[in-house]
Amino acid sequence: MLILKLALRNIARNKRRSFITILAVAVGLAALIFLFAFIDQTYEQQRENAIRLFTGHVQIYAQGFKKNLAPELTVPDKNEILNRLKEIPKPNL
Repeated sequence: MLILKLALRNIARNKRRSFITILAVAVGLAALIFLFAFIDQTYEQQRENAIRLFTGHVQIYAQGFKKNLAPELTVPDKNEILNRLKEIPKPNL
């Protein structure tokens, strides 16, 4: 309890120094929050751009392609798969 009393007395003794310290901590914390949000949004945008420009949200592979990545492993009948995908009902948004 004595330490708390001494700490409060020290803070109240030099108000200008205490205000500058609190302001510096607050500005630093605000900058960290802003930078974390900025970086998070940058990663999200990169992911969305990669999906939109390169791969798409859905990818269809021949069985075993992910293990070997061999170009000869193609989808045997892509028209059948496309027709089956068209039969799936679309959600009402």
